[in-house]
This record gives sequence, C-alpha cells and structure tokens, in this order.
Amino acid sequence: MREIRLERVKGKDFASTTRFLDIQTKSYQDFLQADVPPLERKPIGLEGAFQDIFPIVSTNGRMELEYAGYSVGQPSLTEVEARKKELTYSIPVKVTLRLKKYREQGAVPHIFEKEINFCNIPYMTKSGNFIINGNDRVIVNQLHRSPGVIFEEAAAHEVTQLGRQKYTAGIIPYRGAWVEFEFDYDNALIVVIDRRKKFPATVILRALGLETNDRIVETFYKTEEVPVGSIDLETPESVYLGKTLPPSADGKVLYYAGCEINADLLQFAIAAGMKKITVITKASAADNVAILETLKKDSVRSKKQAIVEFFKKLRIQEFISEATANEFFSTLLFKSTKRYDLSFVGRYKINLRLAKTYEKLGLKEPSLSRRTLCYEDILAAMYNV
Repeated sequence: MREIRLERVKGKDFASTTRFLDIQTKSYQDFLQADVPPLERKPIGLEGAFQDIFPIVSTNGRMELEYAGYSVGQPSLTEVEARKKELTYSIPVKVTLRLKKYREQGAVPHIFEKEINFCNIPYMTKSGNFIINGNDRVIVNQLHRSPGVIFEEAAAHEVTQLGRQKYTAGIIPYRGAWVEFEFDYDNALIVVIDRRKKFPATVILRALGLETNDRIVETFYKTEEVPVGSIDLETPESVYLGKTLPPSADGKVLYYAGCEINADLLQFAIAAGMKKITVITKASAADNVAILETLKKDSVRSKKQAIVEFFKKLRIQEFISEATANEFFSTLLFKSTKRYDLSFVGRYKINLRLAKTYEKLGLKEPSLSRRTLCYEDILAAMYNV
C-alpha cells in the first residue's frame, strides 16, 4: 500500500482581502473633505454644492451673497448615546458667507462677512453606516437616469381618438426641471414641466420666439397657394389654413394659420376680395396632425403672453412684472447652469440623438460646451416625437 504524506507549510497570500466598506467610507470622505483646507477642496460633494448655488444675487443687482468656505465640527454625542437616546449621530456644519451691498450698480460695495451655523448632517460611523433617530441606516446605491433625451412608446392600450399609438419624449437634465412631451386623447402635443404643470406644446415655442401661428405652421408643414374657388369641403380630408387671413373690418383676426377651413372662412376670404389663400398640403397635414390639434388648444398669441403664462402656472402668482416673468423663464431652463444643468454627458447624448433632426430642420447643432437647453433642442424634440 502506498503511503501518503501530508506536509503542512505556511503558504503565500495569493490575493489580498478587499475591504468592502472602503467604497462607502471613501465616498463619504470625498463628500465631506473635512481634513482638506478650505482653499484646497475640490468642487465635489458639499463643496461642489455650495459652489453651484452661490453667489446669490438680488433681482435689482444691489445685493450679492457669496460663499467663502465651510468647516465641520465634532459629534456632540457618541454612537452609543445616539442609539440609547434615539437621536441622530451628526456633526455641525458652519458656513462663512460674504454679503456685498451696492449703493449703485458698479459702485464699490460694503462687505459683511460672517460664519453662521448652517446645519447638522449625519456622520458616518467607522462601520460605514449612519445612526438616524437611534436606528442604524445604510446608503443603498440607486440607479439614476442618465441625462439626455429619451423617446418611448406608451402602453399598448394608450391610443388617441384617431387610433394612433401614443409616444412620449423627455429631456432629462443632471440638475433642474424635466421637460416632457406627451399626447392627450385628442392627439394634441402637451409639454409637462417638472412633472407638475401641463401646457399645449406650442406655448413653449411661442415663449422661445416662434410666436405666431404662421411661423409654427411653416416650421412643421408644407404649404401651397391655391385659388379660393378650388377648395372642396366635401372631401373626407380636412383642409387647413396655411397662413393667417387679414383682420376683419373691426381689426380682429378671425382665422389663424392652422385652423380648419370651413364655409364661413371661404365666404370671408371672398368678401375680402382674396383670389387665393395659402393652405397646408393634404399630405403634410395627414402626416402630422398633432401640431394642428395642439394649436386648437393654444389660446396664447404672443411671446410675452406665453412667458407670463408659464410664470403664472409654475409660480401660482397672478400679478407680476414682465421683467420678472422673463427672468424666471430664462433661468428655469435656458440661462444658468445653477438652476438647470444637462452636464457634458447630457449635452453629448442630446446632440447625438437629435443630430439628423437638427439638419432636417436647418437648425445649427448646439455646442458641446452648452449645458443648458436652447430653442433648437425643444424644436427638434417636438419634431421627433
């Protein structure tokens, strides 16, 4: 019988053991940067949040609040005490703020600087967890929808009254309000801002400068000029006006571009001495009825009125100045990365997805350095959906 010998020797470490808590603890350290001098902190985490928010400037430009750094203290109680007393294990955060007051714009400001108690934030234990109201809690990684533009098909049973499948589009920023487009039952295109308020999608086009029905129609449809007497209203297909008719004797416009042509409209045109009128081609109207249905629900007639409409619905305020409404609308989506930021990734993905649409509509593709929305993005997204 063969003899088997076992030799026991000390082996080498073939692989180092991974510290699974390092991801959580390192992430929290990067967020807090407590051991880094204020002037050497990277613009990430808490420091990045403060830099994004500040400075805050008053509407008249005469007061400005600047951020000058923050400091963190030590926990006021131990982990054991927090659990026993059912309190949150936290640390105080103090922020140094600098207030500048100008007597006149461009003048030398009066500066006041002070450190204030900003808040208490939960402090991570050595075990990588937090103690909230005496209970141990951990951070669970969650998927965050990537910035960019998405187009999706609605549920199979969701169709318009024309029997057409519903589709949705969404422009998702890294920070700021979501802009989503959806169809209602009447096949009108609706824009939803920050998942709160709904408007006919053409309202946002008017607010961006495409303010007349004529310009909206010529952007989305092909038109042709035809004799008034050649229009046949007996055919099954509706005929739509391609250009707004002149006002009536009392100066009121009765028939706007995009409205359906009927007998009254033809009689008005004949009485006004018009030999020809501009209509939307039947093929173009049949291919895209959504904008025509949207114009039926859009009572706004100017850029100013559209911007005020946005402000009143989103801020629920009746009496406002034109300047305030303009500033609100521009900073909401288009002007400042502090309020709205697509990020470089979001801008790249939007340009990639809408490149062919920009070209088809004759629009200039936005620069990759632009991290806010622009007119071209809204128009291309609407055209695509």
